[in-house]
Amino acid sequence: MAPPSGASFHSVTPCRAVDTRGADGTFGGPALAAGAIRAFPLATAACGVPATAKAVAVNVTVTQPGAAGTVSIVPSDAGTPQTTTVAFLAGQTRAGSAIVGVAAGGQASVSLANGSASKTHVLIDVAGYFE
Repeated sequence: MAPPSGASFHSVTPCRAVDTRGADGTFGGPALAAGAIRAFPLATAACGVPATAKAVAVNVTVTQPGAAGTVSIVPSDAGTPQTTTVAFLAGQTRAGSAIVGVAAGGQASVSLANGSASKTHVLIDVAGYFE
């Protein structure tokens, strides 16, 4: 997604919104399975993003993959053409960034598609927002 037209960017202290290395749950594990697509809601309010934000800037880190592959970052409210892909080799830690739209009421979500033959862990950090 492109930044909203005419919107101003506001940075926040990087805020860990998702870490699949942690306990199973909405913002944690399990690892992203091979070939799986998983939607992750973003607790934007906990990261200092106001409900009036139009989009959030996120950094997605792939870590501990068992095989080479890609993870595609797809804003949950957009079709697959608007993607960012992070490519990696087995055992690598790699990162990419994306801009994710925010729905009314401050709700944001991002979907990750694992194009690897192995599970991998992912971390999502909110870096700022557009208003």
